[in-house]
Amino acid sequence: MSRKELINNVYQGMKASGTKISKKTTDEVVRLVFSSIEESVVSKGRFSLKGFGTWTVRERQERMLTDIRTKQRITVPKSMYCAFKPSKNLRDTVRESAKLPPKKV
Repeated sequence: MSRKELINNVYQGMKASGTKISKKTTDEVVRLVFSSIEESVVSKGRFSLKGFGTWTVRERQERMLTDIRTKQRITVPKSMYCAFKPSKNLRDTVRESAKLPPKKV
């Protein structure tokens, strides 16, 4: 789903519930939600949305790789990345929709 489709879905949902809101206002709300998530991940290193999942900042260690063309060893510096861990509820919903058996723990 693209951002435009998300905005349209939110707009249609609000319209169906009887809330009068413009598409422009809906766009601003969606942008604000995502910028708040981004701000939380950057400043606190974590953002959790109950029933959906958790975004965290993780560190990837420095490592050595080999350039396959030149066979030269290359050092890749350590870096930070954003990881997402879905909630149990989201994992179960996806499994059910894909008709997969429950995962054994």
